[in-house]
Amino acid sequence: MRKTVTTIAVVLVFGGAAFGWWLLQNQPASAPPKTAPPVSSNQNKPDPNKHDFSDVDFSRKMIVHNQQAIEMTEAILAVSTNQAVREIAAEIQQEQKSTENQYKNWLGEWNETYTNLSDFPEMDGHDMYPTYLGLASATNMAALKTATGSDADRLFISLMIAHHEGAIQDSGVVSDLQYGKLIEFKNKSLTSYKNYIKRLEDLQKEE
Repeated sequence: MRKTVTTIAVVLVFGGAAFGWWLLQNQPASAPPKTAPPVSSNQNKPDPNKHDFSDVDFSRKMIVHNQQAIEMTEAILAVSTNQAVREIAAEIQQEQKSTENQYKNWLGEWNETYTNLSDFPEMDGHDMYPTYLGLASATNMAALKTATGSDADRLFISLMIAHHEGAIQDSGVVSDLQYGKLIEFKNKSLTSYKNYIKRLEDLQKEE
């Protein structure tokens, strides 16, 4: 009797194993895992013929930057007798007016508005006077407009160096501009600002 039970158990074990092997072999092949479609290299690529918020915001800031630089040059040209200072101030004024107009033209094409420097209150402290990188404070601007002689020349040179350095820094941290013409224009402006800084520093050494 015990031998019969043992025989039955062995038959069941081998029979189960054989059935399992047969079931495994006769299963339909599983479908390959689905993979995400390849991402096009052009997907999400900026279009240099279009603009976005960063282009608008940068243009607005640069208009204010340009306008303050123009105010500085107007102040020094009204009082300075230093020919070298007057020459560089006149050059900066002309260039800043040109760049200001370019940014305004682009904003006009995009149906965007902007705020002029004169729209801000001219007081330091907790007010709305702009504090973009490189901008002189309202107090410093007032001091420049009342300075005379070599004091005015030195203050103008110092403020304009800081002003151009700030514009370079401000432009350097903006990496998501899209509009191609603006990016090209910005890079040319940065080269010009660096050249002016070098010339202003040379004048500073002479003072």
